[in-house]
Amino acid sequence: VMMSGYGYDPTTWSDLFCKLRTYFWFVFNQWPRSFLILTCIDRFLITSSNTNYRQMSQKKHLRYIIPVNICLWLALSLHVPFYTLIINSSCVYLPGIYYILNTVYNLLTSAVFPILILSIFSLLIINNVRQQRRRIQSLVVKRQYQKQRREEQMVLMLLSHVVIYI
Repeated sequence: VMMSGYGYDPTTWSDLFCKLRTYFWFVFNQWPRSFLILTCIDRFLITSSNTNYRQMSQKKHLRYIIPVNICLWLALSLHVPFYTLIINSSCVYLPGIYYILNTVYNLLTSAVFPILILSIFSLLIINNVRQQRRRIQSLVVKRQYQKQRREEQMVLMLLSHVVIYI
């Protein structure tokens, strides 16, 4: 409100605002990526022919997975406030080795790992759907085919999200 309404940016003079904004910016940018990855893993589990995998994809597990994911990124991002400071009225990362390490860390957590994980699980999902299609065609069970069609549409939506992300 202060920045947009009055043109007054507290991160240019307040070390606390600078550290908090940078920390929460990093955390809030990681959550959507990790939830997309978790969604992709869930789709893989649901489309698997292995019943043990399918059982892992239940709502009761979300009670634990979502808070763990949130806490994980809150903890993994704790280094950010310790290495941000105000230089020339700008909130920046500490120059030197931390800047390089943080750049590599951001590249890995924001691009390389998410794209790699999403690509692997997307290929596994496609493989699972193809296997199910072969089984359905051999069984020719209409009710199961309708359910399968719905699953395929859900997988297609997820894969489109992955492609858009990449």
